[in-house]
Amino acid sequence: MSKTIYITRVFSSEHAAGSLTGVSLNFDRDPQDRNVFQCAARQLGLPDTGFLNQSISDVSWTLESYSPVEPMKFCIQTLLSSAAVQKRIAPDISVRSFATKMGAYVVEEDGFEPNVWWVNAEVPSATVASEGLVSSLSELGFSAEVLRNTAAISGIGRRRIYLKLDSEDELERISLSAREVNLWCKKNDLTAICLFFVCSKESIRFRVFTTSLSGEEDVATGGAALGLLSVDSALGVILSDRVVVNQGRGDSLFRGEILLKRANDRIPAKIGGLVQILTEGVFFPKS
Repeated sequence: MSKTIYITRVFSSEHAAGSLTGVSLNFDRDPQDRNVFQCAARQLGLPDTGFLNQSISDVSWTLESYSPVEPMKFCIQTLLSSAAVQKRIAPDISVRSFATKMGAYVVEEDGFEPNVWWVNAEVPSATVASEGLVSSLSELGFSAEVLRNTAAISGIGRRRIYLKLDSEDELERISLSAREVNLWCKKNDLTAICLFFVCSKESIRFRVFTTSLSGEEDVATGGAALGLLSVDSALGVILSDRVVVNQGRGDSLFRGEILLKRANDRIPAKIGGLVQILTEGVFFPKS
């Protein structure tokens, strides 16, 4: 049976191609069959796919998110994309709220920048990583010089390790085996290795190697970027109230641009970016 699918480009900019995300609309399934969404996400092969369903009994919307290899309790890309898609199909909704495995999240359109959306999000707590865990990164080829830096653990629904590097050149030179990253993360109950360099209080260069892509590097990882707002204090980093995160490596084809806002007395913390709906079509999932 065919399903409606939207393909979006999230976290793009003039200097970043961003990441492709799928949103499948009203994809029914047997509640007991938990493999249908995973199989569909694997078939699509996008970094992130959201399955957006509207309840028949009320106006609530549920969102389940999957990478090609595993379910995700919390995914910024599918939240942002779902809001853009929902506006296309239901423009009169005043509050765009989505029920996820981690609770309900409100997504808001930026009042000034076209096609920019923001997720109101709670910033996860962070703890300093143990010396033993940091030193074990040597198994992946990290030099002793790099591992002298302090690392932190943070994440909403997905625990990640964050390691601050001393230069952008050092960050760009890092090359990791996807297979080894995947094995190391699973052995240490983590879902990603996050490397970053603070260019300024307003700008961060960021790279993420994640189990959601079997250890490969991701172009744009919203949940991981959100964690930067918590690891700054744990690692002694000073950041501005608004931060631009440039994720990825090399040229713009392999980069995403993620926007962060700190919480204050008036607003919660926010993470956002540009969302473009590229196409609407029909998807034929394998039975």
